[in-house]
Amino acid sequence: MAGFLVGSGTYHQGGFEAAMRELQILAIQNDVAAYIRRRIQAQARIAGFGHRFYNEDPRARVLMELCDQHHFGGEYVKVVRQADEILRIEKGIHMNIDGAGGAILLDLGFPVEIAPLIVLIGRGPMFAVAYLERLREGNKPFPIINVSDVFPEGGKRD
Repeated sequence: MAGFLVGSGTYHQGGFEAAMRELQILAIQNDVAAYIRRRIQAQARIAGFGHRFYNEDPRARVLMELCDQHHFGGEYVKVVRQADEILRIEKGIHMNIDGAGGAILLDLGFPVEIAPLIVLIGRGPMFAVAYLERLREGNKPFPIINVSDVFPEGGKRD
């Protein structure tokens, strides 16, 4: 649980929730393109789009391909795809995993408030793999980290 909490936040593990809220707003717009252009002009961040490391998030692409293969998609998958096209053309950014996953969760009927728990489900196997790798490498599974390891000046931050 500590590992989950350490990474939590609006832009990381809180991304699903932020993207789901963004998609709910987009879905009620009469003109999604005009709304997005106003947000771009205001230099506002649009949750569910863009990524720090990927130009095009391969995980989002795979999720959208799965939607196509299984003939799945409702109001939110439609909106996220529409927004993706506009943002790709206008700003050169693409839908990320939070936008794709958030749209799918909304179309499945999941409430926004449960989004952090959905992330937790995915993190469990990741922590299990990290645990096993540490054991296989002969390391302790949960190393002790002293404050001085992180903050060498006696635990004081700038």
